Amino acid sequence: MAEFVDYGCDSLTPYRALLQRFVSGDTSAETLEHNFLAQYKRDATNWPEPVFRLLEDFFFDVDDYVADDGLRAQVNGIDAAQLRAKAVLTLQRLAEVAPED
Repeated sequence: MAEFVDYGCDSLTPYRALLQRFVSGDTSAETLEHNFLAQYKRDATNWPEPVFRLLEDFFFDVDDYVADDGLRAQVNGIDAAQLRAKAVLTLQRLAEVAPED
């Protein structure tokens, strides 16, 4: 397990909330996609490398999400279930590198 370093975890709250609502089924993949991309694109935080990598990796996962079955197959995208699995993993990894208070 990674050693705890205080990365200003409070600023991760919006990301955690988005991911948790999606994982719990309270929001759709389309809503997550819209809200996560908006949050990520306007975020000017100078994240430490481990946090940045996790957020960036999930950004690419969200970018790979394609709602339309036919188009998803053509572009080798991921579906909502695959995105949810990636969200679960991202939350787990965030908890390891930047535990909540």
